Parts: sequence; structure tokens; C-alpha cells
Amino acid sequence: MSIYAIPISVAIAATALLAACDRESADKEPNVQSATSNEASRSALVQYEAVRASLAKDDIGSATTRAKSLESQARAAAATATGTSKQQWTELAKAAAHLSTLPQQDADEVRKAFGTVSQSLIALLAADPKLAEGLFVFECPMAQGYKKWVQPAPKIENPYMGSKMLECGSKTSL
Repeated sequence: MSIYAIPISVAIAATALLAACDRESADKEPNVQSATSNEASRSALVQYEAVRASLAKDDIGSATTRAKSLESQARAAAATATGTSKQQWTELAKAAAHLSTLPQQDADEVRKAFGTVSQSLIALLAADPKLAEGLFVFECPMAQGYKKWVQPAPKIENPYMGSKMLECGSKTSL
């Protein structure tokens, strides 16, 4: 073995390692974007749940206020999304923006507008089943307008009926 054999083999190994790291970094760039997209999506789902829970508790003012945060998070999700998903997040943001402008004295209109928000969200979840993991979809036959909603718990807390009929509805699919 010559005295140059070890340094050359070390240099070759180091070059191979650096090349692997470069490939790994290149592979991770889309994952970083995907992670950002997931974070924005999950944040939007948290805000949707806050709106839904407020309506279930008949806290209409909180629901309209929280709809502003939902709009913001949906816009953030749209900014990192692509294709149809981008359009769906934008539609959800528009629906949330409309909900946030309604007077809190008009609970019926706020709840109808929440139906439009739910319809947009359910379309997103149907298109991206991974996003729907751990969520439950319910339907209320007595709701005005769109009748479905999404929540993280299996026990019904109806945002369309609130305390009048909190457990009205049944589990359904997207």
C-alpha cells in the first residue's frame, strides 16, 4: 500500500458523503415546503374547530371573531398549496371572510355562513384524505343550508343548533 492510497480513499469517501448530503438536502427542500403546508393546514383546521365550538356554545360573537383567524390561516395554507388544493383553500378563506363580517346579532345567518365554510372544508378533506385523519364528519337534518360539519371528537356538538339541540345529527362521510 502506498502512502497516497489512504488519503485518496479518504478523499473519495468524503466526496461521496458530500454528494449524498447534497442529494439529501435537495430531497428535503420539497419536504420543508410540505411541512410548511401541513403546518398551515393544521392551523386552519384548529381555527375552524374554534369557530365550530363557539357556535355549538351559542357564542356567536366569538365565532365571527375567530372566523378572521380562520381566514388568515386558510390564506396561509393557500399560499403554500398547489393546483386544486390552492383553489380550495382560497374558497375556504373567502367563506371565512364572509362569516367574519356578519353581525353577531344574526345567529341564523352566521350559522348558515358557517355551512358554507364547512362545505369548503369538506371539499378539501375529500380531496386530501390525509388531512381528514382523526376528524369526524356529522350531518344535521334540521340545519338551514349546508348540513354537514367537521370536528375532532366523536361526540356530536352541533354548531347549527347550538345548545337548543347540541346532540342533534348523525355521523356521516365526506
